[in-house]
Amino acid sequence: MRTTPVRKTLRRDLNLDRAVFLRDHWQREPLLIKQALPNFDSPLSPDDLAYLACQPDALARLIQGKGKRFALEIGPFAEDRFTSLGARDWTLLVQDVDKFDPDVRALLTHFDFLPRWRIEDIMVSYAVTGGSVGAHVDQYDVFLLQAKGSRRWQIDTRAAARKPENQRYLAKQSLRLLERFEANESIDLHAGDMLYLPPGVPHHGVSLSDDCMTFSIGMRAPSHAELIEAYALDRAQRIPERLRFRDAAQLDRDAHSLLASELHAVSDMLFSKPSDAELELWLCRYFTRYRSLAYDENIARRKLARVQTQWQSQLPVLTVLHPSTRAMRCLHRKSWVIGGLECSLTAALGKKFVNHGLTHADLPHLSATALADVQKLIAAGLAICS
Repeated sequence: MRTTPVRKTLRRDLNLDRAVFLRDHWQREPLLIKQALPNFDSPLSPDDLAYLACQPDALARLIQGKGKRFALEIGPFAEDRFTSLGARDWTLLVQDVDKFDPDVRALLTHFDFLPRWRIEDIMVSYAVTGGSVGAHVDQYDVFLLQAKGSRRWQIDTRAAARKPENQRYLAKQSLRLLERFEANESIDLHAGDMLYLPPGVPHHGVSLSDDCMTFSIGMRAPSHAELIEAYALDRAQRIPERLRFRDAAQLDRDAHSLLASELHAVSDMLFSKPSDAELELWLCRYFTRYRSLAYDENIARRKLARVQTQWQSQLPVLTVLHPSTRAMRCLHRKSWVIGGLECSLTAALGKKFVNHGLTHADLPHLSATALADVQKLIAAGLAICS
């Protein structure tokens, strides 16, 4: 096995030349970034992670085993679950930690050279010596930041290994693990080091210490099938019930065949192309709802009057988005989409709202429509005011 690290590049934030990274590595080739965050002190302890894994809304997993034999448990967990696990070969993973911990969420500022809506979450793993989740492949970009301890990553960067047709998986496993894995690179990460992996690269990480914590900054990457299904469903819900398939009403036709005109009519219905503005708005709605808090009109309607009454008596000092709320700028319509709701916010006020929140001083600059939209977000739980 070759032990020379994958390519390294230096400079700027994260010890990274962003232009070189985007040109040569992003969605192409792995990259080792030594001391991406020098003298990194993890904002989260193993006890903090265990506490999160016990919360009712936690997305937590516990994985035990090694080699090709692993057992998976889905959280949330009882507080005493971790006391009987032993000193080797187990891993605790918790997703969406950035939604719960502001110090973890602050790490995302280092990735502001990427579209914010592409970042899915920060998943945090804790592993004792030998802890692993097995050899696998992710279909999305991921940055693996070592927060505590050390972990050895074995990866296979060969073109043949990255072809889906060459990636076979073990049967009868609760985890999607590779049946065969042969690494051609071995990389040890220590606190502050980071490894970038593009989609499709087989990899296998094993903890080398009893205090191994890794922060995985993962990108969202819905499949083409997911996008098509979601778009078709959204479009179908907007079509009036009265619109129906009609035959061509032609004499002397074959009673068991479709006419060309009927095929063309259905083709026009199925494959009519939306305008760029329509498609952009739909994509903004889709991506701001995707695995996040989404606008619910029924909830907002029930609570809107209460919010409006409260604002009449006392204006909020600060209004911020809920940590699980996503937002995007819709350029064609010059609006913002927040949790699937289109909001009439200007570019500047929307950016401030999304990044820092709106203060009492900003409220006079909101249009009546924008103010109503902010109140709807609060009523639906997508924004919080104080």
